[in-house]
Amino acid sequence: MNEPVETGPINMAIPGDNVRRLRLEKGWSMRELAERCVTEDKTMDHTTIMRLEKDKGYTRATLERVAKALGLRNHEDLFVPEELAGFEKLDDSDRAQIANMVQALALSAERRQAVNS
Repeated sequence: MNEPVETGPINMAIPGDNVRRLRLEKGWSMRELAERCVTEDKTMDHTTIMRLEKDKGYTRATLERVAKALGLRNHEDLFVPEELAGFEKLDDSDRAQIANMVQALALSAERRQAVNS
């Protein structure tokens, strides 16, 4: 049985795409990433990484462990579109400024869509 899938707002990246991209950038196999997600009380199998990358199911706890293993600040960085690659390396002030711009653009797009409907 698949784990429940958490979804975010429209236009957010599928976290599996970013996990795959970041994993490959590091030259890691799925098995190696899974091994880096092991904690004292929890293991992770490479099939969990495979399910995540194929968008077949994941939990917030899985995303948190994977994000930490990939060196991200938090699991929410896995939802950042690839076009903003490197976003996770920015300081909090720059991240907030970009987040505000993205929200403004999304609101503008929603308004245009409502007017054209």
